[in-house]
Amino acid sequence: MRLLITADEESKLDGFETLLVKKDKHEEIKNVVDSSCTFLVIEGAGDSLTYEQSVDLFTTSLRKIRINGDIIIRGISFDHLAGLYKSNEINIDIVNQEISKINSVQDYKNIIYILDNNGFTVNTVVFTGLMYEIKATRNG
Repeated sequence: MRLLITADEESKLDGFETLLVKKDKHEEIKNVVDSSCTFLVIEGAGDSLTYEQSVDLFTTSLRKIRINGDIIIRGISFDHLAGLYKSNEINIDIVNQEISKINSVQDYKNIIYILDNNGFTVNTVVFTGLMYEIKATRNG
């Protein structure tokens, strides 16, 4: 199975089943069979949940990936948001617009730590604008 986990009702990826998460509604991931996903994408879903729910979503999602399966996790990088503001590349209006869209912020370094401790190899970490993207593969 190829699975997209997102908070955006408009998001779709060809060839992926979609699991929609909303604040206080992320438990559906537990209905997905462990080790059933060859590819899983978490597209900003963690940002829409509380911090604790987001961590739960990430850790639960990792069990759904098969050996040698891939995961992509995307979200807002607070480090980059603050850095762009500090360097005057964005103004406070943009900072507030971005913050108003989310319920919590994940530190991409913590996600990498969780991946490492759960038997994943992090392949790439890329930053585009305010977003981070982490690609990893589950070790065999």
